[in-house]
Amino acid sequence: MKCNNCGAENADGSRFCTNCGAALDNNAVDAGAQQYAQNVQYAQNPQNMQYAQNNQYAQPMQGAPMFNGQNAQYMQYNQYNQAGQYQQLTKEEFINLPAMEKQKKNANACAIICYVCAVITLIAQLVGGGFPIDAVILGVLGGIIHWKKSFIASVILLAYSIFNFVICVFVLQTGGGWLIIVAGVYAVVTTYKMNKAYKNYTSTGIVPTENVA
Repeated sequence: MKCNNCGAENADGSRFCTNCGAALDNNAVDAGAQQYAQNVQYAQNPQNMQYAQNNQYAQPMQGAPMFNGQNAQYMQYNQYNQAGQYQQLTKEEFINLPAMEKQKKNANACAIICYVCAVITLIAQLVGGGFPIDAVILGVLGGIIHWKKSFIASVILLAYSIFNFVICVFVLQTGGGWLIIVAGVYAVVTTYKMNKAYKNYTSTGIVPTENVA
């Protein structure tokens, strides 16, 4: 499916362009598209923009997002269903926006560290004749962070890594496990920023256009 805004190719069935974030709507005659166009036209009217700047609760039309003087340029990231009702981006769609690319990479890097540690732990536990429970935990948490960007999974990973490090130092008297702590800390910080950005979007309707730091 080709994006009409930037020309990038997207998978069939995609709702938004993975390159620029623009809505991919091939049905130009449905009620949702008509409602979308009407709201964009309304929001671009200078008088309405001025009114929206003075009233944070101003709404151009029924079912449209709240405007604060800036939202008109971000409306391409949202869409309307066939009944003309406003629909916000899902969390997964929001995370795939260009502005979230930096945080996505950070979360994926943390997940990769989990995968590497899981493989190393698996080999060590199999050689030692033990059950690879630690490897399974690391692999599962890494997968959840990788695919879902879950803050809860990140917190669990950090707590597990600290517990594992304490066991290694005071019980087994080894210095292993510190790398998992690093991954846990970065995962918590990264997923927290992503969750915070999404909550801000759902409350204001404003889509970030710059990388979320």
